[in-house]
Parts: sequence; structure tokens; C-alpha cells
Amino acid sequence: MRKLEPLRASSEIFISNNQAELLLHAQQAEILLWTGLGTGSVSLPEVWDRARSLRWIHSLGTGVEKILFPALIDSHIPLTNARGVFKRSLAEFALLGILFHTKRVRRLIDSQRSHTWDSFKVQFADEKVLGIVGFGSIKD
Repeated sequence: MRKLEPLRASSEIFISNNQAELLLHAQQAEILLWTGLGTGSVSLPEVWDRARSLRWIHSLGTGVEKILFPALIDSHIPLTNARGVFKRSLAEFALLGILFHTKRVRRLIDSQRSHTWDSFKVQFADEKVLGIVGFGSIKD
């Protein structure tokens, strides 16, 4: 949300996960940024019903199927999402996980903390079998 700070001089920005507060501000809202955080207490359809000036909804998540409802689907208001934003970082985290476990990084950290420098065997990732579930990037 700190990325929105430069817009404060030229825009009114209201951030909340409180349903009552959101309903109060919904009438003037032109853009709705849906984070998906704390959504258990927020009803998007109720906010939608009050948002008469809305021109755009953006979801910070990649999947929007959980926030869809009939009135939104039937509307002309564009709904965009963060599809593809995380695919590179997730690929790198997958590699990090592979190396973390094959190089026994947890043991290295524990040894460093306890000042114990015993010898142990590390494995090479190219000697392992990797199973891939859900082949492909996260939402190209």
C-alpha cells in the first residue's frame, strides 16, 4: 500500500477492512483495490451495491473466481488482477527450496549458531529426482 502514497496529493485514498467504513466511502469510490486480506469480514457484493461511481476493480491476487458475483459479472466495470506478477519470484523460491534441502542449509545455520563445525555430507541437486505438480507458471 505504500506504493499508493505518491497518489495522496492528487487523490482521496481510503484503506480499510471494516465493512461499515467501506460502505460509507463506497458511494464516492471510482477505483476499488481488492487485496483479499481480511476478506472474511468484508462483503464485496454489499460494497458493490453502494459503489455508484465505480469505474474499475483491481485484485492483487491472481484468481478472481472467489470474488465474482452475478452483478459484477454482468456489469461493464473492468475487473483486472495480478496475473503473472509472481511467476518469476515463485520460480526462484522453488529453486531456493531445492537448494535449501539438498545443501542442508538449516543444519549449516544451526551449526553456525552453536559454533559447531563438524563434517557432514551435502547432496547435489542434479542427483535427485524432481516431481513437478502443476507444470507451468502461475498464471502467465
